[in-house]
Amino acid sequence: GSSVFGKDVRWGTFPSVGLGWAFSEEHFMKKFWWLSFGKLRASWGKSGQKFQEPYLALGVMEESNVFNGSLGLIPQSMANKKLTWEESDQYDLGLDLQMLDYRLKLKLDYYYKYSSKLLMQSYLPGNVFLATNMWDNASAISNEGIEFEAQYDVIRKKNWNWSVGFNLSHNKNMLRKTYNGEDLNDKVLGRPVYGIYTFKDEGIVQKEEDVPMYPNASGKQIPLYFQSINNPLRVGGRKIKDQNYDGVIDDKDLYYAGSTLPAVYGGLNSHLEWKGLSFDVLFSYTISRKVMNMYKNSAFTFTKDFGVIMNYFHANDFWTTSNRDAKYPSLEFADKDYVGQFDGNVDSNIENISFLRLKQLVIGYQLPKNWLKGSFIKDANIYLSGENLFLITNYSGVDPEVINPYSGKDDGTQYPLNRKVTLGLNLKF
Repeated sequence: GSSVFGKDVRWGTFPSVGLGWAFSEEHFMKKFWWLSFGKLRASWGKSGQKFQEPYLALGVMEESNVFNGSLGLIPQSMANKKLTWEESDQYDLGLDLQMLDYRLKLKLDYYYKYSSKLLMQSYLPGNVFLATNMWDNASAISNEGIEFEAQYDVIRKKNWNWSVGFNLSHNKNMLRKTYNGEDLNDKVLGRPVYGIYTFKDEGIVQKEEDVPMYPNASGKQIPLYFQSINNPLRVGGRKIKDQNYDGVIDDKDLYYAGSTLPAVYGGLNSHLEWKGLSFDVLFSYTISRKVMNMYKNSAFTFTKDFGVIMNYFHANDFWTTSNRDAKYPSLEFADKDYVGQFDGNVDSNIENISFLRLKQLVIGYQLPKNWLKGSFIKDANIYLSGENLFLITNYSGVDPEVINPYSGKDDGTQYPLNRKVTLGLNLKF
């Protein structure tokens, strides 16, 4: 129970059950000499999440307007006495295998999680309530995935041990429900929650007749324009697809260009010990992830909002009547109101990237015990470690690992991960 909810919905019941079958213990499995241990697992459970803000269900007032020299109060957020737990149902299936005298260990898991009654703002009719929306248990999201782990002891001896392992994951989520059954501005029902929403790039306009024309209220044909009728598309400008055919390019023309989640991601590790010397290495990898390099060839604005220039530009990079094969539109479209022209927010900047990074490398040495006899030191270990030592990737930008995981857009404002080297000494007294 929790007092942050409405008084009639403060309590929740969240049961769970787990079942396992160690089939390797069965008599008919004894002939499989190579199988040291095997187990099938299945579980189901419900869980509840309470929100941190204590007054969402009760409503909050705020100061506003002055009457007779005193500030008045209006609702900042509307009360909802039915606001209750965010609930999740999760199903898991798993398989554990240990083989060859426990030398090889494998683990496979599948899970499906359906989260319902998630908090979101639902809109109220009209404005009679002095507020246009309130918090409600109105949305639902599903998460589904497969995870696999493998570990193998290559060498197992008294003074020499070496083990290697790797893991991989494939996960996806989906927006299942909204308060009114309609798409949101940045999320679409039936599609992943995290996606790239951007403008469709249809190339630079080379001829006057390629500029889309639309009739206005009086029937006069006017060109496609950006944000304001004072910013029309002309020859030399980047043609952005008018997704809703209303004659203006604005946020309503953003479209879903793909999920930001990778096809596969995971890590590789190795641990080696030999006579007090240890060697640990950890790699991380991602395969087939869509990202958008917004600052590549376009991280600049020619307005007072001057951005960071990440490239060297030549005069012939920009469209002119004598340079129609240029990479960028005419400089006439450098104003920030011309969205998609020089801000990098177009789908032609989307890349399908993969990378492998050495996340950590540690070399250590455990001093022999006989070296410490007669001293007050019981144990001593010296080590040298490095983090983010190198990166192999097909990404055209700086660091694919720091790109916003929700939008998939790299706007050049994030620092790449630091390379770090540490020399240390651990003493035990």
